[in-house]
Amino acid sequence: MRKKRSNKKAIIITSVILVCILSVIVFNLINQSEKPINVTFANAERRTITQIVSATGKIQPKTKVKISSEVSGEIVTLDVKEGDYVAKGKLLAKINPAILETQLEQQEAMVAASRASENSIQVQMLNLETELKRAKELYAKSFISKQELDKAQTLFDATVADYNAALSRTQSTEANLKQI
Repeated sequence: MRKKRSNKKAIIITSVILVCILSVIVFNLINQSEKPINVTFANAERRTITQIVSATGKIQPKTKVKISSEVSGEIVTLDVKEGDYVAKGKLLAKINPAILETQLEQQEAMVAASRASENSIQVQMLNLETELKRAKELYAKSFISKQELDKAQTLFDATVADYNAALSRTQSTEANLKQI
């Protein structure tokens, strides 16, 4: 008995679901029918056709010029406005020179220090060259050992290398000064 009731319930529920699904499908098909297109008629005649087109976008110039300075800094004066015509060589803007002047002074001081270091090493090199000559003379007369002669030669060679490095540092700081 229970089996018959549960079968009846299942059949009733299934048929209710099917009816709902079919009604939804039919409703959608009725609403999807194509709507008619409105058509207007006119007599054939000669006339000019004008058409207005509107669009969104960005207007690009034919030539784009980017202006940049060789140095960066705060702009103190701006002598032109956007869209102004300018002649070649005209001053466009003036950058605050305080930072560059400070950098210039620093670089000049570095060049002076580099030259002083170079001179100091040169004096030391000349002194060691004299000592090396003396050591060679004393070694020739057997008054000093080979070890002492080698030590004098090594000191002189190291000082010559230091002097060449000082010359290179001076050239580098002078180049940086020219760049500023």
